[in-house]
This record gives sequence, structure tokens and C-alpha cells, in this order.
Amino acid sequence: MNERTSTLETPVLIAGGGPIGLALAGDLGRRGVATLLVEERENKLNPAKMLEVSVRTMEFCRQLGIVEKVRNWGFPRDWPLDSVFVTDLQGYELGRVRVPSLASQAHLTVSPERGMPCPQTWFDPILQEYARSFPHVWLRHNTRLETFVQDPDGVTATLRDRLTGRGETVRSKYLVGCDGFDSTVRDLLGIEIRGEPHIDWSMTIYLRIPDLPAQHDKGKAFRYVFVGAEGTWSFLSIVDGKDLWRLQLVDLDEERLQNADIPALMRRCMGRDVPYTIEHKDLWERKRTVADRFMDGRVFLAGDAAHIHSPFGGQGMNTGLQDVWNLAWKFDLVLQGRGNERLLDSYHEERHPVGQNLLRTTDRLFRIAASQSRVVLGLRNFIAPRFAPFLLRTPARRARAFRFISQLGIEYGKSSIVSETGTWPYSFAPR
Repeated sequence: MNERTSTLETPVLIAGGGPIGLALAGDLGRRGVATLLVEERENKLNPAKMLEVSVRTMEFCRQLGIVEKVRNWGFPRDWPLDSVFVTDLQGYELGRVRVPSLASQAHLTVSPERGMPCPQTWFDPILQEYARSFPHVWLRHNTRLETFVQDPDGVTATLRDRLTGRGETVRSKYLVGCDGFDSTVRDLLGIEIRGEPHIDWSMTIYLRIPDLPAQHDKGKAFRYVFVGAEGTWSFLSIVDGKDLWRLQLVDLDEERLQNADIPALMRRCMGRDVPYTIEHKDLWERKRTVADRFMDGRVFLAGDAAHIHSPFGGQGMNTGLQDVWNLAWKFDLVLQGRGNERLLDSYHEERHPVGQNLLRTTDRLFRIAASQSRVVLGLRNFIAPRFAPFLLRTPARRARAFRFISQLGIEYGKSSIVSETGTWPYSFAPR
């Protein structure tokens, strides 16, 4: 291993090059804050974990000036965004949550933007291109953060190039861990996580299915939800608005998912044999955890490094982006000398309660949806004509409402920088 070392200085060091780290780098870039982002993995596209961008994230993209790229990446504007509950695509339709296509959606009265389908496969490159557009923002892949120490004036981190073995010391004012659930930054800080690091297993299978809408009578939809005797057991979601679909399976048994008979599962979903090809498979754990602290001195946690919860309601990446949106402007003011270090303490005060609340609410909604789907199927012959659609649509509509309110309805009333008396608790220097 080559042990040559060099030293670099930067105001902000970001560990993690997913959407959260990229968004923070881009937001700091537009504010003129020099930033270094390091990512352990190579720079290549991976299958999309996230399919939808929330209305609040679209507002963030509007501020960055990339909203048109997110709107117009290629999803068909006339594709219905319904969620359809079925036994299989040849069988019973148990309920439907109708969501108009992008071309048909009315403008919101509370925001100039709306939620959009924009899978990570397209969203991440848009963020990366934006961050790279600033000459004072550096993105480095195949670079691992190994250790760091902090002192009253800054953070000294050791980096390692995974390809050459070259070591490097970086001195920064602040370090932000956007490095996911298995966060090196959080582990080195010794910050505990609370909750359930393992709930169950999920398998995500990416499939090419030529002209799927022509092979059943349920019509086009954004998502088909498959309900069996065990309740909701699978979801099939459109990825690109053409022929790429994502099938998700949930099971308590890891080995059973690993050895899943995909042809049999596809026949169960489709109700018959249909042509398809498998592009990718990914096994992952559903978790619900929140870190005890979102910051320690000059080191901060954001995204999955700070909080991770049930995917119900599409909160994960969208909530992480709000973390860094909260943090970027505070870094900017403090680094300019227009705000003191106490301003940064408000990050934990404001974002930690949000993470805790999402942990509780997403899990509760997930469990309600699963239990109601079991009730519907068990009583199908008696209640399906009248009540099944109501029982199935209710949790789905709650999820949509929760996704909307949880992003736009956040308030920071207990933050130390929020004044209840009308007197601003900090004095900031003018520009």
C-alpha cells in the first residue's frame, strides 16, 4: 500500500455521495462555500431505490435552478399515477386510488411545485451535474473516509484512495456524514441509534416487461399492489414510464427471499405467463432507527446516517434532503462570520424531532395498510363490492396525505433560533 500523504484544506467535508451528499454539495456550491465530497463507491449508476420526488424536494430543486431537468427527464406526462389493489392482474381489482397524470394534475394552492416521478437513476445524475458545475466543489469517488478528530477550530480527517492506496489528510471547519445507515462518521462519533435495525427483509427485482398494459385489463397505473391471504405481499411499480418495472417482495425469512422462485412469483402477480427479463436483484432490510444526536461539535449527520424508517409514504430521501437544506444556509452564515456557532446547534433541535416523528408515523401507517389488506381479502366475497375499495384506499390516501403534510407541514417552534416574543435571539452581521 502506498503510504504517501498530502494535506488539503476545505471549509466543508462531506462523506457520502448519494443524493443527500450531492444535494448538500450543490446547495453549498451555489452559496459560494468551497466543499469536498468523498464517496467510497465508484461513480456509476445503480438501480433506483427512490422513485418519487416530493413537492418539498421540488421546491428545493426550484431554488437550485434544476427543477426543469427534474420535471422533464422523460416520464410520460399522460401516464396515470394510480395505485391499483389486485389479487393478480387477471383477477379481482379490490380498490384503486386515482391520481391524475402529470398532464392532468391541477396546480397546488399551497406550492408552486408538485411531487414528481423521478427515479434515483435520473435524479442523482442531475444533482451530481449541478454540484460539479461549481469550480469550488470537488467530488471524489473511490475515496474512503477512514478516521477523523475534531478540535475547537476544526476537523482533521484521514482519507484513503481505494484504487491507489494513497492516504491524504484533510482539514475542514465542518464534517457532514451523509454516508447511510452503516455510517462511518456516526460510528466514529460513538453516537447510538435507537429503534429496530431489522424488521424484515425485502427483495427488489428490476424487470423489463414489454407492453405490460396490453397484457391485462386493469389499465395503466404507477403501482399495482398485490394482496394475498397473508395481506399485501408485493408491489409492482413503473420506473421509466415505458417497460422497466420494479417488483418488491417482503418476507421475514432472508433465505426464502434469496431463493425466491421468481418465475412462480411473476405468474402469481400476472395471473399467467408473460415475457420479461431480470435486470437486477437487490436484497435489503427494512429498518426504523434514529440517532441519539444529529451532531457532535463540528460534525453532523444527515439522511439515513441520522434516521431511517419504513419506506411507506416515500419519506427517506426526501426527508434527508430537508436535513441538508436546513444545514447549508447555517454553514454559509457562520463561515461568512455573519452568524455565531450557536446557530448550528439549532440543526439537532429542529431536525431530530422530525426524524423521531417520521419513525413512529411511517411504521404505524405501514402496519395499518398491511392489516387492512388482510381483512379485505378474507372477507372479499362479502364486502368487496362496497367496502373493499374504501378499506384499501384509506391507508393509501393517508400515505399520500402524510407524504404531503410531513414535507410541507414541518415547524420548528421549539428551536432556540425561533423567537416567541418577536425578539430575534441572535444578531447577525449585515452583508
